[in-house]
Amino acid sequence: MSQDYIDYLEQLDKLVRVDETHIILNTDPGGTNNEYEILLQECGTPEQILWWTFHLTEKNWVTTDMLRRFIRLATVKAKIKID
Repeated sequence: MSQDYIDYLEQLDKLVRVDETHIILNTDPGGTNNEYEILLQECGTPEQILWWTFHLTEKNWVTTDMLRRFIRLATVKAKIKID
């Protein structure tokens, strides 16, 4: 694995992460008041994850990579297999 890819993954981990109760997206890595929280209990089904994914596409600060990471974290936490 190249160092560039490792750096990319580390940056993505800072942009979209999960704690005990939320998936947290960083809306502005350098700013203040920059966290967008989504309750894990609102991501328990494929339909809920799809709804949130659609909702996040409306945000101008969300990138494709952030969406992919959100989907991965949400499906893993909900024990939904997508592979």
